[in-house]
Amino acid sequence: MGAPGGSAWKSRPIRLAFEYNCIFRAAAEQALDRFNIPWEIGVESDSTRTIEASVSADLAIHAAVRESMPRYLEVIRHGGALTPLTEIGINMYIAPGANEALANRLAEAVRSAYDNRVALAAE
Repeated sequence: MGAPGGSAWKSRPIRLAFEYNCIFRAAAEQALDRFNIPWEIGVESDSTRTIEASVSADLAIHAAVRESMPRYLEVIRHGGALTPLTEIGINMYIAPGANEALANRLAEAVRSAYDNRVALAAE
């Protein structure tokens, strides 16, 4: 994702913005390496807001779940100039125990909210 109408994705090396422990970071770096696209870390932070602000200012690009993308960022329409990213599964586990019924209800609410957001994004 990048800034609306942004050009950070066109620069080489591409500047990336990621949280230190972002699960998408390694996949993005490896994908760029596989296609010999030079990159550098432009912004590292513990704060998602710092990453989003940097990307919205067109200082760097970022990878995340499309359906969680803030409205002030957009999917980069690169026409094949960037490598496709690998899909990453997101799993939810429920531990058995005294609160299992409550955990199942919460899990169903999360699934439903996510499914609704995916459906809206596809429209």
